[in-house]
Amino acid sequence: MNIVLLRGLVREQRHWGGFKNLVEKTFPEAKVLVLDIPGTGQRHHELSPTNFDQMIAKIRSEYISKKISGPTTIIAQSLGGMLAKRWSELHPEEFSRMILINSSFKGLNPIYYRLRPKAWLDFLNIFLNRQIENREKLILGLVSNDIAKQKENLQSWCEIQKSAPVKKASFINQILAALSFSPSKVAPDTQVMLLASQGDRLCSYKCSVQLSKLWSVPIELHPSAGHDLPIDDPNWLIERIKAFIYSPGSSHSKSS
Repeated sequence: MNIVLLRGLVREQRHWGGFKNLVEKTFPEAKVLVLDIPGTGQRHHELSPTNFDQMIAKIRSEYISKKISGPTTIIAQSLGGMLAKRWSELHPEEFSRMILINSSFKGLNPIYYRLRPKAWLDFLNIFLNRQIENREKLILGLVSNDIAKQKENLQSWCEIQKSAPVKKASFINQILAALSFSPSKVAPDTQVMLLASQGDRLCSYKCSVQLSKLWSVPIELHPSAGHDLPIDDPNWLIERIKAFIYSPGSSHSKSS
């Protein structure tokens, strides 16, 4: 059993924080692999491509190098979910299950749901702010609804940005890729679960509700968390993932 974790816009593997450890603790039999989008984390020196196919080619090369075999679940958040959807279109045999957190898609969700109007201004302020602490504080304020969690994560997020700074060009390229990607309307050829936060101030949870209806796949809604669900309520999140992976008949079930 394998679990792949893929983060969102200009976020890297360390932004999973304690959630990665929670996944490893919950699924001790699993090999957990975290991947960085080009332009972030261990690949921050690279310029992020402007389209998902090029991003996936780079991410997949690392994935393949790990020689992963057996049933694999990908857990992907936000822009990572868009990448996971495209990945499944290009290589449908590589994931047995897909869990998408607060994701949205051009052509399937309206732009005013995908990026809420106020979030445009927030993005501009984040992009123009030159002070790392101020910028990361703005990002946390946008994606988290838990003030205590914002304060708890601010220092570590600043350290992440200092040690692996994301180029502004990579930031722009990832936004352009997210806004321009038009996926197939057909559901991924695998088992899918959607998770979304009703308190998301960046991307409306209605995007996930629409996808659930279009693809006829299950959805779970958190009543108050923000866009960064792994930060705001990791325990709620892991319980939903656990129930999905260990659901009756699953190739990942404990009895298999």
